Amino acid sequence: MTRRHLRAYVVLTADLVRRFLREGIVLRSLVFPVTLAVAALVGTVGVVLWLQPPLTLAVTADLATPELVAAVEADGWPVVVVDDPGQLVRDGDAALGSDGHAIWVGNGGQPPLSMESHLRKALGTSWRPDQPRAVRARAIRESDAPGRLAIFIGALFAMYGVVFGAGSVARDRDEGTLDAELSMPVPHVVHGFARWTAGTVVLGGFFSFSVYLLHAIMGIPEAPDLALKGTAAAAGATALGLIVVG
Repeated sequence: MTRRHLRAYVVLTADLVRRFLREGIVLRSLVFPVTLAVAALVGTVGVVLWLQPPLTLAVTADLATPELVAAVEADGWPVVVVDDPGQLVRDGDAALGSDGHAIWVGNGGQPPLSMESHLRKALGTSWRPDQPRAVRARAIRESDAPGRLAIFIGALFAMYGVVFGAGSVARDRDEGTLDAELSMPVPHVVHGFARWTAGTVVLGGFFSFSVYLLHAIMGIPEAPDLALKGTAAAAGATALGLIVVG
């Protein structure tokens, strides 16, 4: 490839990228998947927080020892002293409660095991469940649910690649701009590589942004590797679309 061909390749690629980014329907289709995923996550978290009972421990007066209150409040839970902790939990005004003989757990979800451990320690029971915070954090990080969501979005972007490759050529052909572009004194393969590069840059850039955004929210193991593989899939799909029309 001569310097003239390389210059034409760069100019055509930049022009195609600019055209893609200026089209509203293209931008909406690229932003829609990650926007929908983030909105669904935020909505789910909002519903869970709304339905979750207050993170409060309800106990009777004889159980509210200074040691128990200090340990529970050190974990960020307020302690409420009532005559009937079970009723307070059933009414949804506390997440955990005990009267010294039984432990009640609210319907909004399982409280941290450290809370139950504090109660059982105060009750003098032999079984004290505990789960270190580091173990819980590692379990969340190693969850494959965020990765599966990113893979689903990557498959969607791969399908976009076929549309980008085939649709851009078909559109320019129908509008008559393709003939003017091919009249440039450069081989047709330069035009093909420019369209392939432009589609790959746009799709790969938006997919990588989606992966790192989800990674910032949920934590995706090996996010860089996933972004690279998704970009490669988009590049292959764009080439397939170009081949079909070409």
